[in-house]
Amino acid sequence: MSALRYYSFYVVPLIRNHAHVGSLGKLVAPTSAAPSRRTRYFHSTALRTHTCEEIRASLIGHPTTLAGWIASKRHVNSNLMFATLRDHYGSVQLTLENGDLIEAIESLPLESTAQIKGIIQKRPEQMVNNSMINGDVEVVVQDMTQLGRATNHPFRVSPSQNSSLPKEELRLLHRSLDLRRQQLQNAIVTRSKVASAARKFLEGNGFLDIETPTLFKRTPDTHIMTHSIIADQQCLQLLYESIHKCLVLSPNLSLTHSNSSGGAAEFLVPTQRRGEFYALVQSPQQYKQLLMIGGFDRYYQFARCYRDEGGRLDRQPEFTQIDLEMAFVSQQDIMALTCASSVAEKLVRVMWKVGCGIELPENFEQISYKEAMRLYGSDKPDLRYDMQLRDVTNLLAHYPICVWKSIWDKPHATIAGFKATNSSRFFTRKRMAELQTHADGIGGMPLIFFHYDDDGTVRSRILKDVCPSQDLIQTLKNHFCAKKGDVVILAGGPSDHLLPFLGKMRTKTASMLSEAGALTMRSGFHFLWVVDFPLFEPHENDPSEFCVRKWKHEVREEENMQINNVLVTALNSVSFLKWYGFSLFLVMVHGKQILLCIGKLQACHHPFTAPHPDDRSLVFSGKVSDVMEARAQHFDLVVNGIELGGGSVRLHDPEQQNFVLHSILKEDVGVFKQLLGALEYGAPPHGGIALGFDRVLLCMLDQKGAKSLRDTIAFPKSFAGKELMSGSPTQVLQADLDVYHIKVKETGDSIS
Repeated sequence: MSALRYYSFYVVPLIRNHAHVGSLGKLVAPTSAAPSRRTRYFHSTALRTHTCEEIRASLIGHPTTLAGWIASKRHVNSNLMFATLRDHYGSVQLTLENGDLIEAIESLPLESTAQIKGIIQKRPEQMVNNSMINGDVEVVVQDMTQLGRATNHPFRVSPSQNSSLPKEELRLLHRSLDLRRQQLQNAIVTRSKVASAARKFLEGNGFLDIETPTLFKRTPDTHIMTHSIIADQQCLQLLYESIHKCLVLSPNLSLTHSNSSGGAAEFLVPTQRRGEFYALVQSPQQYKQLLMIGGFDRYYQFARCYRDEGGRLDRQPEFTQIDLEMAFVSQQDIMALTCASSVAEKLVRVMWKVGCGIELPENFEQISYKEAMRLYGSDKPDLRYDMQLRDVTNLLAHYPICVWKSIWDKPHATIAGFKATNSSRFFTRKRMAELQTHADGIGGMPLIFFHYDDDGTVRSRILKDVCPSQDLIQTLKNHFCAKKGDVVILAGGPSDHLLPFLGKMRTKTASMLSEAGALTMRSGFHFLWVVDFPLFEPHENDPSEFCVRKWKHEVREEENMQINNVLVTALNSVSFLKWYGFSLFLVMVHGKQILLCIGKLQACHHPFTAPHPDDRSLVFSGKVSDVMEARAQHFDLVVNGIELGGGSVRLHDPEQQNFVLHSILKEDVGVFKQLLGALEYGAPPHGGIALGFDRVLLCMLDQKGAKSLRDTIAFPKSFAGKELMSGSPTQVLQADLDVYHIKVKETGDSIS
């Protein structure tokens, strides 16, 4: 007999202060629930012989001792009462036929804990409950012991997933009570099982579970730029004169910089050393690279990560990611590891098998970033429905349509849209207005609807601008393959803005149609690799709206060189611009106007990502226009419109890494001395991927009612980033802050 079973059945602790009601209604001291040697259940303890879920027809006639929560009560008469006892594993019906027992249960509030002793018996045929796994049996209660009385009952624990729930704020405030809900219990159990399966798979494939620190240092790649560039008139005049001499134009020059603070920031952790702070890691990126340089071949970790950012359904200030890194690998090696394979069950395949009980397809689809944006307007497209975007610029450019008259004066003017099948009746004036309101809320453009009605009528507000309009109607019908009952939705604007905008409109339209039953999305999980992302992009806090690759097609080659040479000369003489380390990355010429934007570049993934092998020469050419064209060895895994994670191959050459940080991103390379120095030891080619474990669970549990990451985590933060049970974060006394040499800035105080 194992030590575990010996402990479970024969070691009985002393139980104090728990009275119980016997079958004759007398107050009796509680007794041990240790079963006989013949009955051995894994979950048996000193207080129970079975769990509620273990009560089955095979045990009819046997005695049992249960412990759990009183979930419901139904009083039939003075001699008959039914109740439901619930524990972590399930529930079972209790039948009480003794007046004193009935009175004792009646006086016990719901959600109180109790020990129940009784006999298992078969239910009458007409009372079998097929919705319960053990709905054909019940326990006739002989003794009841009150273990813990519920004195606070802010809401009822709903037994059904379909029952209406209290407001989330109230449930988070009483999370321990809310955790008793079966939906949350199942979510946490699934989380545990999936994590266990992932660990077993990774360790079985040579990965080592290595912990890395959460206390690190502030990193500049997430630093929010707050410098204000105050360009005095003399500086602006210098720039103006230089350009004017070159092009002999009358340009309208605009020099701007944004002070907005978007994106995620790191949590700072003060120390008792004056002015010195740790930062909580947003990911163990540098540490896992250092492990590869240190000679380890395969690393993994269920890493706790922290980001100080605004509330979203798919974000939490602290979250878990499955972090992987491998040495001597290519991009295809990493991607093959995380998708289904004929050789062995791979990581995602294993997790979905355990979490959802399904087999994933043998291979995931793959699409380039550029193609994803062209077809879906998103780098994480949802493939459960169609509605692919189509460009109709050339088809409509010669029509005098008023709503798009102004866009032709802008570079890269584009008109595009998508078709919503069988939605003509759905898009009433009210719903069109609802979708337009949503568009306005994200800074969008006017939406144009073309209704191809069932009776053959075609309706659109722009048809009045075109006479006759039959050619326009037929042109769009052919291009979108529109049929009776379909609606085509169009918008126009600069392509860099229009495609992401239409991507959001596509998602919103599908959501509206699905909720109304007008669109049936494909079932299952539709995985997709998105590859060939840009390596660099304008900084998220910079105001520039276009990038170099746009204007180089706008300007003739000789003008391109002329502008470049003059502006570089002008900027070199403007010391304040060089002092802030800004790079010129946009010159747009249109008509007789020049818009000059000066700003920083940032890495699309992170600054340690290696360029695509075919684009390496572009990165190290020293030309900004080439840099902006370079693709990265960066790849994202997407399922049903949700980004599960991203990975990349890393730069392992110290000179190339230094060039990217210093010459392209204008970062202080001293901040990265620990990584740059380690690369000089001789680094292997390496790469990895991080999968958002919370998002993995959200995808798996979506069809079971999970709406946000908070439905997959035991103790999540609220939408506003607060932990409502304890009220954290909280204010602290100035005396506590003095230890860390910190003073809270009062409202209205200036920053010294």
